[in-house]
Amino acid sequence: GLWQMSSILPPESPLRAAIPLVAGALVLVSANLGTSTLAADYLGTIDREGLAGLLLTPVDRRLVLLSSTSVTLLLGMAQSLVLLVAVAIFTGSWIVLPWGLYFALCLHFGTMPLYHLSSILAPYRAPLQAWGGKGGNLGVFIAWTVGTPPIVALFVLPALLWPPAQIVTLPLAAVYAFGLYALTLKPIATLMDRRTHQILEAVTEES
Repeated sequence: GLWQMSSILPPESPLRAAIPLVAGALVLVSANLGTSTLAADYLGTIDREGLAGLLLTPVDRRLVLLSSTSVTLLLGMAQSLVLLVAVAIFTGSWIVLPWGLYFALCLHFGTMPLYHLSSILAPYRAPLQAWGGKGGNLGVFIAWTVGTPPIVALFVLPALLWPPAQIVTLPLAAVYAFGLYALTLKPIATLMDRRTHQILEAVTEES
């Protein structure tokens, strides 16, 4: 695997220095797929009990989306910190900790617009102990598949091919992730407002 490859490469090889970063990115991408179910079905798991009263009021839908983003961000970053500490201990490279946390932050905001769309276009009621659903899992997987590659490319490819390029690509990743989130927040909130009744019907329906 990656660890065996790093032992073969000479100490001065840029690829050897990139191995812990690639390992951290792979771990975080896999973890993101696991937590994406909650992010993409926030309305059907966390908020559903008081959702009817909330969505039937004139509250700004952007606040609902920001709430979803904040809750899942806290959970995702806590999980990322634990996983990155394990990767750092295993590889002996502690640079993976700040690099990985920054990667996790950009990954979260770069993928949340698609997870929001999934929760609005394919809402479903999911118990907390068994996240998932027939239509939801497909929507989650599509959102994860489409949203993850741009962030991975901006972080991993420069680390592997030409590390100095990260001076440009790492800030660019933040511009992409936060810019995408900011630009799509209002249109997605408008779509959410238009689909209020469909969302309520789906997430308050008893299974």
